[in-house]
Amino acid sequence: MRLRIIIFLIFASGIFWTLSSAEQPDWVSEYLEKGAVDIDPHQFYFSVGLSEESQDDADNSAKLRFQSQIEVKVKAVCEREIADSKGRITKDKFKKKSKVVVDGVMRGIPVSKRYEDEESGRYFSLIKMKKKDFDRISLEETKRMIEREYAIMREKHAGDEKTEAEKIRHKEVKSEHKEKKRQQHEKDRVSFQTWLRRIAGIESNFLSEIPPNSVITFHNGVIHPEFYEFTLKAGISPVRFDAFHCSVTPFKLPLALFMQTEMDDDKIQRQDGSIRVQLLPDKGKVFKTSIAFGFVEYSSGLADIPATKMQLTWSPLLTGNVTLPMYHTFASVYGDARKFSVGFDHYLWYDNFIGAVSLMLQMDLIYDKDWRNKYGDEFLIQGGFRFKPSKYMTASITYEEHDTFMFGTTIVLGKTPG
Repeated sequence: MRLRIIIFLIFASGIFWTLSSAEQPDWVSEYLEKGAVDIDPHQFYFSVGLSEESQDDADNSAKLRFQSQIEVKVKAVCEREIADSKGRITKDKFKKKSKVVVDGVMRGIPVSKRYEDEESGRYFSLIKMKKKDFDRISLEETKRMIEREYAIMREKHAGDEKTEAEKIRHKEVKSEHKEKKRQQHEKDRVSFQTWLRRIAGIESNFLSEIPPNSVITFHNGVIHPEFYEFTLKAGISPVRFDAFHCSVTPFKLPLALFMQTEMDDDKIQRQDGSIRVQLLPDKGKVFKTSIAFGFVEYSSGLADIPATKMQLTWSPLLTGNVTLPMYHTFASVYGDARKFSVGFDHYLWYDNFIGAVSLMLQMDLIYDKDWRNKYGDEFLIQGGFRFKPSKYMTASITYEEHDTFMFGTTIVLGKTPG
């Protein structure tokens, strides 16, 4: 009998437990009946989620409802803390950052209760949190957001300061480089001026020399007023009369007339005449320079054509010379439509002979085929020596046209320079 009573009690308690577990919680019943839950709104934030799909859907529904309630509260906390951040977070960033805080707060709020109604196949979720706990969480999350933003701003500001410092340093380096360059330029200028003065002092005798007005076959920019010069050239090997040059400066003006006749087998072969006006008359303290401009008239092949059929060709010319005192040398250049020539007159043993002996070198690039040598060479190198026994006469021994050694003598009349 006693055993039957025990079995009955166990069976009855099992039925009671099953029935009680199947009963709906009060919050579910209240929600289904009134659409609300009997929870004190002054102490709690709460929301209920309902889904016919799954418990997860019910959880998400509850979270969305809960979030919609607390967003205004979170924004108010954010506004207060941002206002107290002393400008570390600007109002322009407020909207984005309040959403970040809301998401952070929601991650820290769990679902309080869940219920599955097997009969209807519905799922219920309840989120319930004391307001003081929620305020604490939202405040902590807001402060963490502000600190994160402040750290980002500090890093960016440090980067900006670094960039600005780099810009300033770049300007300083550029300024230092510019100053060093200016100082070096000034140093070079002073050194150059010192070098010029040194050259002018050491070579004062050579700088007083009057530059020759010709090299081997061309005249340069030197023009001496009231000056008459006549040159005869004869071949040494083979022996023959080769050329006659005449340079005249009949006035006190810097203007010169020049005529040149070249012979071949005792016949006039080529002839030219020119007029030159001096543009720059031997100017410069160290590198004295002369420049002359003019025109030249020339003809060739005269031995093979009658005088009545002789054709003359005109061309502008430009010529000049410069003194190189450190080398005891005068450099000259000449150009017209026929040719371009460069020449050097180097005074040998100047300290001993004082300009009495010089070495001449001339290079010619000849465009006009009628003015090339008998070999048709376009480029000529000619050289020789010039001797100056007196200011009225000079003599020269030269190698010209790649085939002939020449002896020349020049007589100077009128006012002789030097």
